[in-house]
Amino acid sequence: MAIEENSLWVETIRKTTCNSCSAQKGCGHGILNKLGDGRSNYIRVLTGQYMSSEFSLNDEVEISIPEQVIVSGSFIVYMVPLLLMLLGAPLGEDIFSAFLEKNVGAIIGSIIGFIAGIVLVRWHSIKTSDNSDYQPQLAGLSKPSVINLL
Repeated sequence: MAIEENSLWVETIRKTTCNSCSAQKGCGHGILNKLGDGRSNYIRVLTGQYMSSEFSLNDEVEISIPEQVIVSGSFIVYMVPLLLMLLGAPLGEDIFSAFLEKNVGAIIGSIIGFIAGIVLVRWHSIKTSDNSDYQPQLAGLSKPSVINLL
C-alpha cells in the first residue's frame, strides 16, 4: 500500500474473504483481521534483505514474524501482569493488614500488581518498538493470487 526507504506498509487480507474460508479460525489472516473493526488493516513490514525499490504498489508479499517474538511477546503480555497480580496479593495483605481486613488488603495488592504489570508491558512495548528483531519481516513476493502470513 505504501513504500518507505526500509519498509513497506502492507494491507492484510480483507475480512469478507475470511468469512468464506473454512480455515478461518486457525489462520493468521483471520487473527489479524479480528484485531481490526472489519476495515482494512495495515502493518509496517521491514524489507530486511530486500530493497524497497524491488517492490511496487499493489504487489502481494509474504511476511514473517519470528517464532521467538511471538512466544516471548505472548509471555510478556499474559504472564507479567498475572505474576505481578499474584505477587501483589500477599504483599497487599501484609502492607494493608494493619488498617484493613485481611482479604481487602490482598485484593488491593492484586489490583496494584496487575496495574503495575500492565504498565511494565507498555514500557516494554515502547522500549522495543524500534527494535528490528521484534518487527514483521518481508519474506518475498507472493504468488499473484495468494498472500501468506508465515
